[in-house]
Amino acid sequence: EDGVIRAPEAGVIVRPDSGGDAGDKGVHAGGRVAKGQLLGVIASTAGLDVVFTLDEADLNSVTPGQKAIVTGPGFGGESLNGVVTGVAGEAEAAQGGGKATFTARIRLDPLSEAATRNVRIGMTANISVVAYENASAISVPPQAVQGAAPQAFVLVRSREGAALQQRPVKVGRVGPAGVEIMSGLHAGDTVVWRVPATPST
Repeated sequence: EDGVIRAPEAGVIVRPDSGGDAGDKGVHAGGRVAKGQLLGVIASTAGLDVVFTLDEADLNSVTPGQKAIVTGPGFGGESLNGVVTGVAGEAEAAQGGGKATFTARIRLDPLSEAATRNVRIGMTANISVVAYENASAISVPPQAVQGAAPQAFVLVRSREGAALQQRPVKVGRVGPAGVEIMSGLHAGDTVVWRVPATPST
């Protein structure tokens, strides 16, 4: 006789801990179950963690509290937000003399209904951690900064057709897509990093 099992709360059903018995493969379609047998564990979608490994070169760039974005090929295009909650203090054993790696953990924000349908326990994921964030920062392309700190400068044009002016700047964080300018520029300044060719007459 068929029966209906109703979960006491919403979540994702996962296999129970086998208790170390390698022969215990859990419940499967067509299999028999015994009275009192544990059928599964409900994992709350409001408390899912993502576990990933860090190369030792990136260890000091990732700390608890940083924002993270998690994507994956099976997420249906969803980007999941979360926060780094911990980084291991001891390295994992390196295989074959390779670099040491450290385990880190991200706690995801509560999933949307669409994400709940697509995300499964054990899926692979791509992790992006926001290592630095400054909402009020002014940034310019790396090629716009000339010279080296503390003599770095940019070329600024006050208005269309005006001559370029050399403006000393204080450089902050440097990344492949931009350079943070701590002082020397204001929002709305026009920065030129490629001098237009003079039209021939």
